[in-house]
Amino acid sequence: MEKQELSAKKELLKSLMKCPHRKLEETVPVFRTALDKDPLFSGKCFYALTLEEFNTIRDLEESGISFLLTSPYPEHREAGRVLFQGLEPYRAYRVSTFIRSHLHPNRQVKGAIVDYLRTIEKNQKRFDGASKVAGNKLHKMYEFYHVKPGTRAQEVLFDRQTPENEVDILEVLRSTEDPAEQAELIVINKIPYRQATSVVKNITPAVWVALIEVMSVSEAVNARASVEASGILNDPAVRNIYENKLALAASDKNVAVSTLGERKSVKGKDERLNKIIKDAEQTKIDTTIGITDSVLLAVDVSGSMHNAIELAKRIGPYLASVCKGDLELVCFNDSAVMVDFGKGTLEDFRRGFALIKADGSTSLGVALKHSVRNNFIPDVMIFITDQGENRAPLLVDEYKKTGSGIRFIFINIGNNNQVAAQLENIGADVSEFSFTADIDSRGWYVDMNNFASLLSKGGYADTVQRIMDLKLPKRNLVKV
Repeated sequence: MEKQELSAKKELLKSLMKCPHRKLEETVPVFRTALDKDPLFSGKCFYALTLEEFNTIRDLEESGISFLLTSPYPEHREAGRVLFQGLEPYRAYRVSTFIRSHLHPNRQVKGAIVDYLRTIEKNQKRFDGASKVAGNKLHKMYEFYHVKPGTRAQEVLFDRQTPENEVDILEVLRSTEDPAEQAELIVINKIPYRQATSVVKNITPAVWVALIEVMSVSEAVNARASVEASGILNDPAVRNIYENKLALAASDKNVAVSTLGERKSVKGKDERLNKIIKDAEQTKIDTTIGITDSVLLAVDVSGSMHNAIELAKRIGPYLASVCKGDLELVCFNDSAVMVDFGKGTLEDFRRGFALIKADGSTSLGVALKHSVRNNFIPDVMIFITDQGENRAPLLVDEYKKTGSGIRFIFINIGNNNQVAAQLENIGADVSEFSFTADIDSRGWYVDMNNFASLLSKGGYADTVQRIMDLKLPKRNLVKV
């Protein structure tokens, strides 16, 4: 692949990997531009956003499917129809609503929705489950896209009737007072946690056992704070079942590493639960992300780089957990200093930065020079910086002196990319990443998922090639 072509594809990929944090409409101009510039690559990127090896952010997956379905290219629309069928009902609704509100629905979109609804209708068990957790959303999909419901869908979703010879299981649960019967109803009917707790007034240990049994692993992880606060873990039987469910997070693909490490609802004071979650996090890291390369984290502490310091305090513990090789930390402005971060915990990194204040001019080159002087030439060098280099030694010059193949990753504070461009011009392997959310906001850590993929998979250049090698999915019977 020619250098100029690779650079253009990297820029497109970077633009598509920015998490919109539930604001899917923000992806519209970016995705449209990508589709106009390079329909072959962008179509494969949209597909890659649905694959766990490239992306774990659901918002981006939904945008990718939406743009495939509404693309002017039949190959894209065909892939979109295939991928739409694999969505959970609430996500299928999100995609259909996003398309209706911000894109241009076509016959392929309606065809995908008709196929989806008819497939659910044919499987009574799936339909009943979907109508329990997303009945209103299914109702709107039928309504918005003018799809005639089947007999059962008409009765349940539109007429609000319980089909003949069946009972409204939530009403039965609401009227049942015996804990053993409540538990049996929950388990047999797989009544979701939120629905069950909305109708059961007194949640006994027996009911808690049933609720935990029907929880998905992801639900169990995300309910940790509320489960712990309920005090029910004082019951040994309930604790045992819940702990066993949490332990499954280590192998569950729907639980992200960053969720285990950062999400507030997963945190608590129970030390046994903390250990289970920490062990699950480490297992996922070892099996999916673990980095054997030596890594140098270089943090810009020049004037106004307070945000870089705060971000480093949060990213540092994560790097310490995923790096199986050597990890070093250097802070720099117009000089550099290696920083001790102890065992790599959040508190260790906070202590390491305690005496460091943002001040002075900026030399990115001094960070690498100082590291080499300390006999540490990394395989990967991660900069947290605004790339506002204004003092020698320059990074590009120091890199030339090393004669090595360092892979550079820039976590950008702002929109400047002058240093990254200089390195790319001399053939260095460079990737750039921007955290799109305030690190003090809820859900900021979602961006960490794609940063982890970039870190462990060989950078944007490698990712571009792997995406180019993808083949868009097709239905067995192609109808475009």
